[in-house]
Amino acid sequence: MKINETTEFVMKVTLKSAIAMAAGVCVLSCANISLSSTYNSPEVAPLAAGEPRLLTDPFLQNPSKDGVHVVWVTNFPGSAHTLVVEDHPMEDNGGQLQAPENSGQNRVLADTAKLNRFFEDSSTRWDNPPEAVVQRQAYRHEAYVDGLLPGKKYRYWVKSSNGEGEVYSAGPFTLKALPENNTPLQILLTSDQQERFNTLANYQTVAEMFPNLDAIFFAGDLANHPRRASEWFDNFQSSWLDNPLSARPSFFPTLQGKFDEFVPGSPYNGGELMQHVALFPSIANHEVSGRFRPNQSVMVNGQETTMDINGMFGDAQPRWYATYRYQELADTINPSRDPAIKDQWIRDNSNDFDAYRELFTLPSDSPEGEAYYVKRVGDVLLISMNVSRIWRNWNLDTKSKFNENPNDLNNPEEWGFGEHLFTPFAEGTAQYKWLRSIVNSDGFKNSKYRVVMFHQSASGLGDNVVPVLTDPMMEIDYQTDAGEIKTRKVLMPQEQKSRIQVWREQVQPLLGSIVDVRYEYPVQEDFFRRDIEPMLQAAGVQLVLHGHSHIWNRVQAGNMHYLETSAAGNCFGAYWTTPEGTPWNDAQRGGAAFFEAVANGEFEAHNYPRTNDPHAREPIMPSMANPMVHFGLSDYEVPFVCSNDISTFTILDTGMGAVRSFALDATDPDSEVIEFDRFELNAK
Repeated sequence: MKINETTEFVMKVTLKSAIAMAAGVCVLSCANISLSSTYNSPEVAPLAAGEPRLLTDPFLQNPSKDGVHVVWVTNFPGSAHTLVVEDHPMEDNGGQLQAPENSGQNRVLADTAKLNRFFEDSSTRWDNPPEAVVQRQAYRHEAYVDGLLPGKKYRYWVKSSNGEGEVYSAGPFTLKALPENNTPLQILLTSDQQERFNTLANYQTVAEMFPNLDAIFFAGDLANHPRRASEWFDNFQSSWLDNPLSARPSFFPTLQGKFDEFVPGSPYNGGELMQHVALFPSIANHEVSGRFRPNQSVMVNGQETTMDINGMFGDAQPRWYATYRYQELADTINPSRDPAIKDQWIRDNSNDFDAYRELFTLPSDSPEGEAYYVKRVGDVLLISMNVSRIWRNWNLDTKSKFNENPNDLNNPEEWGFGEHLFTPFAEGTAQYKWLRSIVNSDGFKNSKYRVVMFHQSASGLGDNVVPVLTDPMMEIDYQTDAGEIKTRKVLMPQEQKSRIQVWREQVQPLLGSIVDVRYEYPVQEDFFRRDIEPMLQAAGVQLVLHGHSHIWNRVQAGNMHYLETSAAGNCFGAYWTTPEGTPWNDAQRGGAAFFEAVANGEFEAHNYPRTNDPHAREPIMPSMANPMVHFGLSDYEVPFVCSNDISTFTILDTGMGAVRSFALDATDPDSEVIEFDRFELNAK
C-alpha cells in the first residue's frame, strides 16, 4: 500500500474541510472563524453533549480506483481519530472471505470538523426534548486510504479518543475501492428513509439477501428534517420499547444495522450496509431547509409563531428573491461587501442544504459542487441531478402550492412562491449545460449502463407528480387607483438577474394593491419532459431513478425506463384509473377546495390530472408477480405498490443486465420476500 506501514500520519486537508472552512465552519486545526462585518448567522445555545460516544459507525464515501473516504461522527471533539486498515486484503477460502494471515496494520489520522447545522428542539423524538432550538454537539471525522487493490476487500476499524484517555472504536468492517470495468455489480436502488419503521425491515433484508452489495444509489429524502441531528443519529422514545412498530428510526441506525442498540427486542435491526459500501445520494426536498430563523418570533399564516426546526424547514424562499433582498439591504448588513457575508446572508434568508453538505463527501466538480455530480462505478455511470423543490400543501386558505396566504398578499417577506425549484435545470441553466457536457463526454459514451438519479417525481402515479416540474407562473390580481381589478401574469425567466429585474418591474410596483396571488403550472412547460428527457433519450440513458411519493411504479419512454422505488411504507397515494374507468379505491389526487376552484375556472384543469401520469404515459404492470394482490391488498392486478405495510427494494444487477424489484410485508418478521418485477437494460 502507499501509506506508511509503521507510523501514523496526518492526511492533507480534505476537500470537505476546505469547504467547511470556506463556509465559516471551524475545523479543529484552525482558529474560530466568524463573519467579520455587521451580519452573523443567528446564534443558538449549545446542548450538553452527554456521555462521550460514537454517533455513527464509519461509513464509506466517494471511492476512487484505489482508495475510499471513511467518515464517522462523534459527540466530542477529542483527538487521535484514527482509521486502521489491514495492509493485506481478505482471502478467499472456498467462496468465504476470511482475515489475512500475518497482515500488518496501517493507521491514518482523520481530519475533523464540527457540524454547525445540526440542532434539536421540542419536536425531537426523545423522552425529554429541549424546549427551544439548541445546537447539537457533533464532530465529523474523515480519513482517506489509498493503495487498495482493485476488486479486493480490506478489514478496517475506526478509533476516537475523547482526550481524557478513553478510546471509542467500531469495527471490524470491510472497505474496497471502486470496482473495475466488466465486474458484475449489485447496486441497491432506494430512496425516502425519512424515519419510517418499514425501512428497518427493508435494509435488513437487503443485507441478508445481497451480502456482497457494491454501492447504494439513494434518490433523496434521507432524513425528515435535515437540521435535526437526532433524525440522523439517535431517535429514541421509551414508549417504543413496548410497541416497536411505532418507532421512527434514524437514518444511520437503519442503514448501519444498529437499531437494537436503541430498542432491544425490535423485530428488525436495519441493515449493516454503509459500513461496507459507499452511499451515493441525491438532494431532495427533505435535504433542504428554509430560512434560518431559530427561536425567532415571526408571523406565519397570520399568527405569531416561534420558529423551530419544523417551521424553518417549510420556510424556504427562492435564492433569487433572497439575492434581491440582499441587494436592497447590502449597505446595512454588509458595508464592506465581504463575499462570505453575502453568501451566508443569502443562504440564511432563502434555503440551504448545509447539513447534507457538511455530512457527506461526494464528487464536487460540477458548477455547483456537490449539489449534482457524476460518478463511474464499474460499468455503471451514475449522474445524480438536483431536481428538487419545496413541498407545499393543496390548501387555498394558506401559503400553498397554488396561492399565497391571504394575510400576506402585500408582504412578500412571508411569501412561499409556490412549489419553487431549489436548483434550476431547464435549458440554459448551469445544471443543464453541465448535464449536456456529461452526456457528450467519452466517459459517458464508453459506459455500459447509464443511470440518471434525482428525487422529484418526473413521471408516475404518485401524489407528487402533480404539479409538473416547472416554475410556478404567478397570477396577481390587483386593484387599480380607479378601483378596477386587473390580473397580471408573471413568468420568471431562468437567469437569476433577469428574475430580479422582472420582480422590480412587474411585481414590486403592485405591492400595496394586491388582492390575490395564484400560481399556475402549465403541463406543457414541464422542464424535465421538455428539456431533459429528449437529451437523455438521445444520449442512450437506460434508467431514470427517482422517488418522492413513497411508491413503486415504472413507465417507459422509448428505450428509457423511469423507475420510482422508495423503501415504500407511508405511501402518499397511487392515483390510477382502472380499466373499467374508475379511480382505484376511489382515490383522487389533491384537495376538494382546490378542485372546486378548478371547476370554477380559477385554474386550468388539464394541468392537474386527478389520476394517472400527468403526461398520460401508461404504467407497466410488474412482470413476475403482483405484490398488492399477493399480500391481499387488491383483488386485481395494479401497476404499482402503495401500502403502509408492504416494503419494496430494487437491485441493479449488471451481471444479469437487469433491474430486479422485491417486496415483503414489513409488519411480519416471517414474511416471504418475493421478486415481483424484472426488466433488462440494454448494455451499450
